Amino acid sequence: MRAPTLFYMLLNMTPIIVDALAYDNCIRTKLTYEQGARCLSSKSVSTSATSYRKTVGWCCSEYGRANKFLWTESCIKTGLTYAQGGRCMTRNGGESADTSYRKTPGWCCTAYGRDNDFRWMVGPGLGSSGGGCFPPDTLVVLSTKAAVPISTLRLGDQLEQGGTVQALMQLQGSADPLFDVGGVRVSGSHAVRDPSDGVWRRVESVGQPLNTTVAVLWNVISEHHRVVAVPRLDGGAAVELADFMEANDTPALLQRNLRVLNGKEL
Repeated sequence: MRAPTLFYMLLNMTPIIVDALAYDNCIRTKLTYEQGARCLSSKSVSTSATSYRKTVGWCCSEYGRANKFLWTESCIKTGLTYAQGGRCMTRNGGESADTSYRKTPGWCCTAYGRDNDFRWMVGPGLGSSGGGCFPPDTLVVLSTKAAVPISTLRLGDQLEQGGTVQALMQLQGSADPLFDVGGVRVSGSHAVRDPSDGVWRRVESVGQPLNTTVAVLWNVISEHHRVVAVPRLDGGAAVELADFMEANDTPALLQRNLRVLNGKEL
């Protein structure tokens, strides 16, 4: 690891040892390479797997920081187990398989899993919400075609395509990196209709990583589970996204949730 920085107080020259890495925005996880952490470029691509690049010290050296490297974990997106709804998902949102050895984040995030763009995350239809959220200044479109910041919405407001706003929520955002989709900033786990082909995908598979977060994220539950957002800069096309729930709960899903709460296997 990089040597601590040594500072001296001017009055009495008392040495104060400060671990410079502790204050380095480059470090996004405390995991080691063996536990799943990687040195990623600004575009979330692994720098390489050579031995000297498997340490946080190299990744966050002056060279690493100058090249905007991040020591982070890009594969594990949820702490849920398989029984709780975690799944090894492909880049396009499909399950990799249902064999027993693929039911763990350890297998999903192996070198093989990473090479094939697998993610350990909440599977489709395996929870009462899909997650994903917006920064508070995200402009969402009302049924009147007016665009307002999502943080100013009120219960009962009418959204374009989404219908009545039924719930509003704020969530901690410091651990949820943002992506850019057509000029709209949104967290990676959000569902978006891909502007290129109209297929619903996760934002992390469609957008450009911004390598930034906000302290508080906002989301809504709407009547028809849709949110239309527009870029803050004029001229960009509207982007269609899902709301917090993404789809209506089904009786089977509600029963499954009870089984999870009671600690039973699927």
